[in-house]
Amino acid sequence: MDILARQHLWSVGLDFKHGTGHGVGSYMNVHEGPQGISRRNYTKLEVGMCVSNEPGYYEDGEFGFRIENVQMCQKHDDPKMAETFLKWENLTCAPYCRELLDVSLLNPDTRAYINNFHAQCLAKLTPFLSGEDADSKRALAYIMRQCAPIVDEAAAKEDNTFLYALGGLVVGAAAGFAAGMMAKGK
Repeated sequence: MDILARQHLWSVGLDFKHGTGHGVGSYMNVHEGPQGISRRNYTKLEVGMCVSNEPGYYEDGEFGFRIENVQMCQKHDDPKMAETFLKWENLTCAPYCRELLDVSLLNPDTRAYINNFHAQCLAKLTPFLSGEDADSKRALAYIMRQCAPIVDEAAAKEDNTFLYALGGLVVGAAAGFAAGMMAKGK
């Protein structure tokens, strides 16, 4: 799993120095194992285990970014795959900030992943923001703005430029890690 999160940076000769994810559990420790996603963790992932998904990149003295969602391993829905593969359920329900996304760098798969994630966030959060008070209305307007579908732009990049690699890392790694399937015990 760790290599899926790193592939976009590796394609341009870069990497991040931290682990891709750590265990999250019932005792509310910051890094609760034994499970994790890193070069050094070989714990078999099992149904019900929760891990963070936190790819990122830092350029010393210049900039940095990191995403950190929490996901839970689930049995795969497809009976043909259920014996070999698990899937991820994203437990984090906060949309990506549109003002921080350069949509011209998103390939169609990443755009579809974000749109699907935002639709789930909107469906889960809207019932909690249905009040008539000003705060509920303002919060609902914000969520609706952040979760609006990202349209397919002709300017979307398909090459492996440095910026595409960085843009792909932010949500592409999340797409590969969160929406992707994983082999049991890998």
